[in-house]
Amino acid sequence: MKKRILSILLICSMVLTMLPTTAIASVSDSLGNTPEENQAILEQLSALTGGSSDQVLSMLNALGLLDEDGNFKVDQTITLDGQVLTLAAVMELLENPATDLTRIADVDGTPVALGDLKTMIQIEQELQRIKDTYFSGREFTGEALENLNSLMEQMELQGISLQYSASATAPAGVETVDMSGMMSQTLENLANNTWSSGTFTVYSGKPVGFSYRIQKGQLSEYITGVEVSIGGTSGVEQSDGSYKLTYAYDVPNPSLGGCKITVKVTTKGGNPAWLENSYSYGDLLGMIEFYDAENLVFYDGAAYTDHCQLKLIKTVDAPAIKTSMTAPGYVEEVKNTDVLYDDLFIPLLAEGYTGGSADNPDFVALSDTIRILEGARNSVRPSGSSPFYQPYQIDASIKFSWDTDVEAYTGPAPYGNSATRPYAPFCLTEYKFNGTPLKISGGGKKPEDCTINKGETVNISLQSTTQNRGDQQYWLPFELYLKNVNRDILNSTTSAETSNATAKLLDSDAPIIQSVTAPAGTYASGQHVPITVTFNEFVDLRNARVAINGKEYTAAELSMNNYGVTAMLWYPVQDTDATTVTVNDMTGVKDVFDNMLDTTLYQSNSIAGAKLKSVLMRNAPTALTADYANGKASFTMQANMAQAYKTVYSNYHTPEGTEPKEAPFRLELRDDSAVEPIHLQVYLDTENEAFTISDYAIAPSASDRTYTVTLQANEGTKDAPNWVNVLPLTRQFTVTKKVSAHTVTIVPEANDADYTISLGETTRPTLQAEVLGESGETASYTTGKWSSSDSLIATIDEDTGVVATTGTKVGAVTFTFTADNGTEDAADDVKGESKPYTVTAGDSLALVISGGASIVTRVNQPATVLWSSNAALMAPDKEFNYRIDLYEGNYANEAALSGLKPVATYTAGKDKNSVRIEENVLSKLSNGNTPAYTVLVSMPHPNAEGEGVRLSALAWIIVQAPPATARLTPPQSIYLKDTDDPVNIKWSVENATVGASQSATLTITRVTEDNTTQEVDRKSLSGTSGSFPLSLQRVKDGNLKDTYQVVLSVENPGEESPSTDSFPLYVYDADALKVQ
Repeated sequence: MKKRILSILLICSMVLTMLPTTAIASVSDSLGNTPEENQAILEQLSALTGGSSDQVLSMLNALGLLDEDGNFKVDQTITLDGQVLTLAAVMELLENPATDLTRIADVDGTPVALGDLKTMIQIEQELQRIKDTYFSGREFTGEALENLNSLMEQMELQGISLQYSASATAPAGVETVDMSGMMSQTLENLANNTWSSGTFTVYSGKPVGFSYRIQKGQLSEYITGVEVSIGGTSGVEQSDGSYKLTYAYDVPNPSLGGCKITVKVTTKGGNPAWLENSYSYGDLLGMIEFYDAENLVFYDGAAYTDHCQLKLIKTVDAPAIKTSMTAPGYVEEVKNTDVLYDDLFIPLLAEGYTGGSADNPDFVALSDTIRILEGARNSVRPSGSSPFYQPYQIDASIKFSWDTDVEAYTGPAPYGNSATRPYAPFCLTEYKFNGTPLKISGGGKKPEDCTINKGETVNISLQSTTQNRGDQQYWLPFELYLKNVNRDILNSTTSAETSNATAKLLDSDAPIIQSVTAPAGTYASGQHVPITVTFNEFVDLRNARVAINGKEYTAAELSMNNYGVTAMLWYPVQDTDATTVTVNDMTGVKDVFDNMLDTTLYQSNSIAGAKLKSVLMRNAPTALTADYANGKASFTMQANMAQAYKTVYSNYHTPEGTEPKEAPFRLELRDDSAVEPIHLQVYLDTENEAFTISDYAIAPSASDRTYTVTLQANEGTKDAPNWVNVLPLTRQFTVTKKVSAHTVTIVPEANDADYTISLGETTRPTLQAEVLGESGETASYTTGKWSSSDSLIATIDEDTGVVATTGTKVGAVTFTFTADNGTEDAADDVKGESKPYTVTAGDSLALVISGGASIVTRVNQPATVLWSSNAALMAPDKEFNYRIDLYEGNYANEAALSGLKPVATYTAGKDKNSVRIEENVLSKLSNGNTPAYTVLVSMPHPNAEGEGVRLSALAWIIVQAPPATARLTPPQSIYLKDTDDPVNIKWSVENATVGASQSATLTITRVTEDNTTQEVDRKSLSGTSGSFPLSLQRVKDGNLKDTYQVVLSVENPGEESPSTDSFPLYVYDADALKVQ
């Protein structure tokens, strides 16, 4: 039982891994939650449809929504202004637009804003719905159990692969339709069935619609009609047999809410006649597939996509299949009283026929099995071939006794031939009497004569077929016929006593596949091909495994029926698939006699007429972001990088020269106005296997504008495009109304003394500006440029605000920030001026380098050395030049440079305060933050004679490598068992520079379900790539899984944080995955 519970919890644990950790909180604790946390709980609860009560119970426990006794936490009381309110009253209050949502209510002694109460109450209502829906004592049976076993089997064999061509994040800017409540419907005995989706809104000028295909499958004789509609508008049949539904709303309002997709299915209800020639049992399926949604996105309970399916399930219970039986012993006695020559009917497999049925249920089941097997074979036999008649064998011992002087009976051996009885006459192929074969006559209905001595027990063994059945009720006899032994002797008695009577059906031939077919048409990724496999006889399909297009599937994965002479395989077209469908192999199929399917003669050809479309560009994108800041919209996109997709990307466009490589995607931007949309091309970065989209400048206007970003995929060619909307990834951003710059304030210095800058000291200020609107809010654009009132006294970096002194002039200087309002037009510029700064010469001659004297640059990139001196001011009549010597190495003082030869020397006039070291000079890398070069700036002392006495200052240059990138390659599946072999973790360091100290570290941490964290391994890696074998530890008894976090980090000198890459491994207890 423990293992079974753990197996059920596996499903819940996988769902929970998709939840934000903040969502795992109890309702009783929700009073302390943020609104976002409560909303996350509500969304997760609302997604719980279908499944079993065990699954829901596990989810609720994991979410903490049950108390210690397992009861729902729905007992809060709500008080507002001293009045205790019911839930209904509070909800009515919250729905009132006039309600002040900032008012505070009291919930179990906790003050809560009314704005937060609505979500909490909805959680409680959802809990009650779950209680009413799921908790009725049910447990896993039927399809639910099969699906669970299939999940466990997949884990055992190949791990779990999660694939999304849809988005798990709700789109913005397009209507979503909740289809989760109608993804699978069981057809009971109602002739009329109706289901509806969740509600959505249709906007004027934006018709909604989709295509759909009705696949009746094995329910073609049961389903009599299907109608799909929105607001009374039904789909229109197309030339290919599919349907197209478009619903438009234009008047009188801008939009119409409350719209639903309604599906009506009519059937033959409880009339069983449709099953007469079916010979298929189990869950028989039909399917309605919705696809190519327009201005709509379907939500299936897990993801948002432009296609979904409605499964129509009719459960047909399999009859009791019986291939042999043993009958009890019977005694039959006949007396010649009123009727002379009264014949003897010997009960063999049943004692009699009363109330319209033989009185042995085993015999009835055996006869019904013959009906099924024979009917199934004949329903698929090739045209022109002979009918099939089921062979069977009956063995019995019969003791004959009579009370006359007749010594022996001589006549036809006991046989089953009577037009007045409800069973089939024999069509004998063999009859042995006491081991001796007898000749057969009468068209196989009777054997030749035999002799039975008085009191003798005879043994009979016969083989027959059902060929002579005619219109009799049963397919074989349940009693034998014998001519009267005593003939005309009045009041004589004859008796027969049976023993060891058995019957069995005969079949030693292995079943074979006769044909594989599917409806002609084109099936796209995400759709299902209903494949019919026809066998030559009735087979058991419960343990079938089918290879289709090279991949193996279980019977449950293909939604197959359990028994039948045909198997319906609902093959889901894969993301990357072949262009045709081929059933490559089939195993695990057997007939009712345990003869396994023989596929030696099966020709695995592609199915005629069925064509597949995969590697669709609409299915390739997996993520899209759209953000707006500082006057620019920026975007990121991710897509499937499987080789088949990469080939399409690569072949789409061949750039010329230096132009970027286009990808088969673009963005369409629309705002609320009627202006034509903007299209932005998506480019392919082949080196990094990534996609890039240029920022797009959007200036704020007088009002807020919301932009809808629709990702479009080209399913044509670059020259002949066919752009298709990828609606599940639709995003929005808002460009708020323009707040024009009205005031620019320069952030003041902390102390008045900081407004004095001495040329003899190294400290220089960095200024900051605040750009505000008229009402004091931050302006839409905070960009601008800095300037100095006197550049001879001090300069300021126009972008960073860093102040530098020139040393050629002292005095007062102010700095101005000119806010540009996001335009190049100077007419709307707004300026702000700093308080005056006073630059002084200082008390003595000085040559200084400010800013900490450390300069950071990349290898072979330029660098600027900046200094300051008051020499020109203190000795204005002296002429001199600055000399700048560049030395390789890190030297602490000028004395250490004595005798060394500089790698480069530069000169600058007395009116200069900087020099630029050009590219490709700084080629030596620093070791960490240790400088690779030392710079000596010097000048002759103005008061000394000659060049011997000099003023000098040192600076150091740290030369860093370009940032390296950490890359991890996860294993094929991140879902593993603790009995698996060691996992090979591949790692690499991209863009690494030889000689750079870009050390890589691999860290593996194991987290158990009781929140114990253990560092499994930490390894410093050498080189730029390699692999690491991770041995998996056994999961602790009582736990279901451990989570391993694999992290690769690469230190990049000069970067605030290392480059990292990571992935999780979910390691399950192998024993817990066995469903008991």
